[in-house]
Amino acid sequence: WLQSNCNCVTNPYNCTTGQVSYNCNCNCNCGCCVVATALTNDGEWSFDQLNDLTVWAEKNLREGLAERFHRGYHIIGPKLFIPFILRKGLLGKYFAWTFQHATDYLTGKPYNKFTVPNSWFWIGAMTVTGFFVSKRYARRTWVGMYKEIKK
Repeated sequence: WLQSNCNCVTNPYNCTTGQVSYNCNCNCNCGCCVVATALTNDGEWSFDQLNDLTVWAEKNLREGLAERFHRGYHIIGPKLFIPFILRKGLLGKYFAWTFQHATDYLTGKPYNKFTVPNSWFWIGAMTVTGFFVSKRYARRTWVGMYKEIKK
């Protein structure tokens, strides 16, 4: 689901350098918004959606509880959400649906109010997970996911 010649991200935030640049013209996508990247590479999301979420995450998930949530996301996303999304079964649809509604909720976009308890559950699970993993381990998890795919 990822191209093997991936050496930068097509979204404006480059997780390797930590810089936002709108001049990247690569034909690959190996960004740090791992679930959004998987959905984009699978054709479920547009590059604009991925770009918007990546820029939002860079601005909003840097410290405090938000940063802990982001650490947990980098553990739960690659290990739970993405494998089911790629299988395209009922659970995959559930995780894609969950991710869409939770990101709408978090980023302030219109969302279905009935999805809030589900979103809170996963946001809570990711935040709690983020308290038990280091930044280094969380980064190694999502970066390692791309290295395994390139082999």
